[in-house]
Amino acid sequence: HYNYKRSQKRLNHRAPIEYRISMAA
Repeated sequence: HYNYKRSQKRLNHRAPIEYRISMAA
């Protein structure tokens, strides 16, 4: 996964689905 923590903030208000994908990626 690529700094999912950093993206977490951006996806936090985007959608939990993308966040899960980023975490699983």
